[in-house]
Amino acid sequence: MKPPVVLQQERDFSQKINATFDFVIQNFKPLLRAVVFIAGPGALVAGFFGGLYQSNMLTVKDTLSGEPFGGLSKMLGMDYLLMVLFSVLSYLLAGCTVYAYVVEYEIDPQREISTEQVWARVQQSLLSYAGALVLGFVLLVGGSILLVIPAIYWMVVYSLVFFIVMRENIAPFDAIKRAFYLIKNKWWAHFGLILIMGIIQSIFNVVFQAPSLIATFLKTLGVVSGDLQFTLIATTMLSTVGSACVNTLGWVAIAFQYYNFVEQKEGSGMLAAINAIGQKQTPAPNQGEEQY
Repeated sequence: MKPPVVLQQERDFSQKINATFDFVIQNFKPLLRAVVFIAGPGALVAGFFGGLYQSNMLTVKDTLSGEPFGGLSKMLGMDYLLMVLFSVLSYLLAGCTVYAYVVEYEIDPQREISTEQVWARVQQSLLSYAGALVLGFVLLVGGSILLVIPAIYWMVVYSLVFFIVMRENIAPFDAIKRAFYLIKNKWWAHFGLILIMGIIQSIFNVVFQAPSLIATFLKTLGVVSGDLQFTLIATTMLSTVGSACVNTLGWVAIAFQYYNFVEQKEGSGMLAAINAIGQKQTPAPNQGEEQY
């Protein structure tokens, strides 16, 4: 059995990638179980309405030929709005769940982490986490309109805010200040990590998205006749749940980046290790041993 993955450690780029996969592999069952149970229901509902929306879009061209506004209502109808709503909810819960698991792991990496423990921590930080998501969106839109903060720069910095809110239990505005402090002079390193993990996630996501894409493609070409609504709903539900699980890689990588930045700036992991040495008990010598 491999030893637990050390979180608070300074790592280079490749070490962060390796640590991410090591962590996910070692914690695959309990981590995946927590994501599926906590974020899975929302992802399933999002997939249901997403499949319904795709099914409607396959017939929208016929509607547009005779009644343009009817086609528009299908494009921006209730199924679309519910798809977006539950997609955001599942994304919020999935990210919060992964970060809650990492924090629980930091407390004691030797124990088996239950879904109940993760859910309890998610409940503690969910409002702050959701607030950070809304605040980030508002600042992104406002900053882009006013040309105050470039969108890409802001998104890279803000990606750290969510784990900071979870791990340090601070308000979103304080977490933003903390994120700018940690990422100072390290923006390109963090951008590179996000970019590579995004590519890796996209490759894995193809596996879950392929059935839905194939069904839509065949229907569009007219190769398959009949109503594919059930097929599209089922495959889209699979895709949304699969994506929630695959996105775990990116969130774990950001968590390791946070620990890397903290170690570089503050050396908290090294200080904890030094303090732990002093707290270790010296084993008592055997009574039969001669003392010197």
